[in-house]
Amino acid sequence: MHSGHRNIILSKQGKDLIRFEFHKLIQEKVYPTSEKLLKRLKDQYEDFPIRSASTLRKKMRSVSEVFVLTYARRKKKHQTVFSVS
Repeated sequence: MHSGHRNIILSKQGKDLIRFEFHKLIQEKVYPTSEKLLKRLKDQYEDFPIRSASTLRKKMRSVSEVFVLTYARRKKKHQTVFSVS
């Protein structure tokens, strides 16, 4: 059964925006988390279709040729880190 949420299909432009903003975070020497990336995308592109960090992580995983998902443990907390493959 469908959960009631519409399926988000990113265009090539949407995927390129994620890549572009991710690389900007790295160039600025900012630790790139999905929350920081999502905030930047929502601030700069009001009509960006992804509204949650978990959905952004799923979409980034589906673009596996660009992003590799790794988990870093810091004390008792998990942080999601994206690194360029």
